Amino acid sequence: MWDDSYTGEQITLTAFESHTDVVLSHLHGLLTLQKIDAEPQSYDARRRLLFFVNSLFMDMPLAPLLEEMKSWSVMTPFYAEDVLYSRKDLESKQDGLDVHTLLFLQTLYKRDWENFLERVKPKKNIWKDPESAIELRMWASLRGQTLSRTVQGMMYGEAAIRLLAEIEQVPQQKLEELINTKFTYVVACQIYGRQKKNNDPKASDIEFLLHRFPNLRVAYIDEVRVNYQKEQSYFSVLIKGGEEIGSVHEIYRVRLPGNPILGEGKPENQNAAIVFTRGENLQTIDMNQDGYLEEGLKMRNLLEEFDKGTADRPYTIVGIPEHIFTGSVSSLANYMALQETSFVTLSQRTLARPLRMRLHYGHPDVFNKLFFITRGGISKASKGINLSEDIFAGYNNCMRGGSVAFPEYTKCGKGRDVGMQQIYKFEAKLAQGAAEQSLSRDVYRISQRLDFFKLLSFYYNHVGFYLSTSIIIWTVYILLYCNLLRSLLSLEGVGGREPVLLSHLQLMLGSVAFLTTAPLLATISVERGFKAAMNEILVLFVTGGPLYFLFHIGTKWFYFGQTILAGGAKYRATGRGFVTKHSAFDELYRFYASSHLYAAAEIAIGLTLYYMFTIGDQYFAMTWSLWLVFASWYWSPFWFNPLSFEWSDVMEDFRVWFKWMRGDGGNPNQSWEAWFKEENAYFSTLRPWSKACVTVKGGLFALIAFSISSTGSEHHSILTESTWLPLAICCSMAAVYLSAEAVFFTSSRAHGENGLVRFLKLLLVLVLGSGLVVAFVYVDGMWQCLLSMGYLAAAVGCWALVLFGSNSRFVGTLYFVHDAVLGMVTLSLILLLAALYVPGKIQTWLLYNNALSRGVVIEDILRANSSNDDRDDDLSVQQMRSIILEQQRFINVLTASGSETDIRAAGPGKKDDLMHAMSDNTLNAVLRNMSESELSALQDSSSRLQAIMSEEERKVAQRKQQQEEQRLAEAGINPSLSRTRRAFSTSDFSAIPANASPFNLPTQNGSAASGNRTSAANGPHAAV
Repeated sequence: MWDDSYTGEQITLTAFESHTDVVLSHLHGLLTLQKIDAEPQSYDARRRLLFFVNSLFMDMPLAPLLEEMKSWSVMTPFYAEDVLYSRKDLESKQDGLDVHTLLFLQTLYKRDWENFLERVKPKKNIWKDPESAIELRMWASLRGQTLSRTVQGMMYGEAAIRLLAEIEQVPQQKLEELINTKFTYVVACQIYGRQKKNNDPKASDIEFLLHRFPNLRVAYIDEVRVNYQKEQSYFSVLIKGGEEIGSVHEIYRVRLPGNPILGEGKPENQNAAIVFTRGENLQTIDMNQDGYLEEGLKMRNLLEEFDKGTADRPYTIVGIPEHIFTGSVSSLANYMALQETSFVTLSQRTLARPLRMRLHYGHPDVFNKLFFITRGGISKASKGINLSEDIFAGYNNCMRGGSVAFPEYTKCGKGRDVGMQQIYKFEAKLAQGAAEQSLSRDVYRISQRLDFFKLLSFYYNHVGFYLSTSIIIWTVYILLYCNLLRSLLSLEGVGGREPVLLSHLQLMLGSVAFLTTAPLLATISVERGFKAAMNEILVLFVTGGPLYFLFHIGTKWFYFGQTILAGGAKYRATGRGFVTKHSAFDELYRFYASSHLYAAAEIAIGLTLYYMFTIGDQYFAMTWSLWLVFASWYWSPFWFNPLSFEWSDVMEDFRVWFKWMRGDGGNPNQSWEAWFKEENAYFSTLRPWSKACVTVKGGLFALIAFSISSTGSEHHSILTESTWLPLAICCSMAAVYLSAEAVFFTSSRAHGENGLVRFLKLLLVLVLGSGLVVAFVYVDGMWQCLLSMGYLAAAVGCWALVLFGSNSRFVGTLYFVHDAVLGMVTLSLILLLAALYVPGKIQTWLLYNNALSRGVVIEDILRANSSNDDRDDDLSVQQMRSIILEQQRFINVLTASGSETDIRAAGPGKKDDLMHAMSDNTLNAVLRNMSESELSALQDSSSRLQAIMSEEERKVAQRKQQQEEQRLAEAGINPSLSRTRRAFSTSDFSAIPANASPFNLPTQNGSAASGNRTSAANGPHAAV
């Protein structure tokens, strides 16, 4: 029954509780909140909540009490990556897109930026307030791949323990002791001591993190000079933050017998810091990862997985799935995210169960620390052979009797490479690491001990994956040259039969790129539904995904084979920036020539010859997959390069390319000669059997050369009367050129060329060119002979490179001609696409989302400003004022002709501003290519910005006036008395200079242009 007296008594007691107001306020908010307002607007927030709720229904061990839970430590190796983005980093422009890094982040994370403004509430210039400035730097750093993001995410483990301790009502005096017992986080900052001595800002940023997270620890290697002979002593040091920012306290200092960095840097760094970790388990986290509070709440459940193993096969590694958070930056980042999503879910799930062959593939797995430190540790660091250091911990674990669990009820964030060159270096590192693994004793021993079925699983999911990829590319070459030689030697359709085997092989090769998307389709279908999966796959194909995956099949093939033949595996720092800049053509050529462009040109020439000589009618059916490989290898570096088809950038690429090709000596970035010698230096170190493998390809070129020269003969003989004359002409011309090069021009390169040498070179080229023209007119079979000579030169170049190395002048001359022709043809095709204009716009639209295009950046600023909340008026107006002033300067330069007459006619101040602005290379480049329609678009955007700015300032002034009148009325003062004084206040005037008004801008013919032109604000140059 209802007891009124008891109820009244309880209500009275509750009303006097200290937290009653807070509880009632929260309850009122929950009861009155609309459903649409309760759902988070952020996609990441919804994703995390959805995964967390779903994971609660998964099979997971019961959570013990905090006092009974297993303890664990987290360790992050760090070298010299970004810790916190500085003001300079945030205000610098991303090359190629003319977008400030901060503006880029604001556009990419618009809702997060609005939430940040609401939380911080800055009332003035955000950089002048130290607290707001550091919060802004943290906000930006938490959206990049920085150490601060990793530290913040991992320290959520401590926050989770605090929250659980409050729920379990752990006494406050025991809380800190409990946290220190159960959780430790150590960042292995290898060169912090050196950075501290050099006053590196990264050292100050590390100290800021130590102050922000009191329980964070930093381990580093300290180098101390002990005598005048510059002998060094090495110490492994552990520090923690002090009470004041910038102060640190040393906890431990362990003297080392010598320099600990003898092998690979990253595993050596981990080995030096592991002594400072505590607890029964150790989680290794890379510095571009992230953690979440809700996942930290499930860590004690996860640690119970170690008790699920058996006595003979205990669980010694617990794997954790990853979410790739960099997929929204570009199409390339999305491809990488989808590729990793497939691997860290479907592939690893299958490897763990039922195959039982999942090993350790890197962070963020959790180790049984006691098991590993008594069996060789978690990191092997031998130079070269342990390039992929993480996998060797898995090999060691498998041979020592350990097992791996892979629960999927928790997840960790992970950043991946987002640029083409970053991904290229990452794939190259993995391929070289796999090649070194195949030569290691660990792989030999584990292969000797596995049964047949586990050996199949081990082969395909580890070293065998790269070997199978190489076999695919070798099949491409076999198919190409078999078809070509059949057509050259008239062996097609032997006995009236069609080459059915080769047709089926074509279908298999062409299906490789498409079948690789099948696991991805299945994974996304399970997680997000079949419709979302089909939409993702459709976008993948439209934006060039198959080209991307085929391209990196070639990357794996090249570096795996090169490392097997010559060694040379090394760590490749990829960088973890946003990569929105345009890479010059010469830089792309240096990256991809040896691995992709040479092979693509070889495939294209072979397919063209096959078309010329084949007598069959199934050319496309026989070659379509090979043309797909060519398109991927040849065009992917330029298609996935931002602004590859912008006219001004292409013209600059031409200039830099010619300068690089003519360069003499220096480093590889300055001259072709230095690059060629460094790129092919490994040929001189090849072992005999490796040289024999390379010379086989030269023999194939020679066979094709002789086959081409003899195709006109009934008996396919090079000695027939119809072929010896063209061959003699080509050989004699080549001999004349090489003799002149060796006798007259070699010495001139060392002492510089004079006018006579240049004249003789020109004369030689004219004579030889004229001779070729006459030969083509009067001698039959010249083109055939030239093709034969080209393949023969390729064979000679291949053999000479193996025999004499890359320092030979003869070898350098042959390859210089090859690279000059290949580079000019490629640049000419890119120039043609740039002239068509449309391909460049399509490329930019497909490569980046709309937030990165200049027009949409302006539109986003307009929309964000027009919907600004009143509480952020001061900051919004100040930001908009700076944007408008910068754009007015931009417009003044663009609308001025830049001639000397205009500069003289300008006033002194105007003249200085104009000359200063005209010195900006970016503005000059835009000025040369700005059309009238683009100028109108820019002018229209500026006008709209100024109109919104004026309206915002009017609102702010009106609101301030109302507040002032209210304050005076409360004080008993007549507001009309102060209104007279406010009329002379400078704060009521517009901040836009009168001479910077965009409403009447001169056109290109000098007449006044109306400010009411209508044009799209997202034109190619309508940027802030």
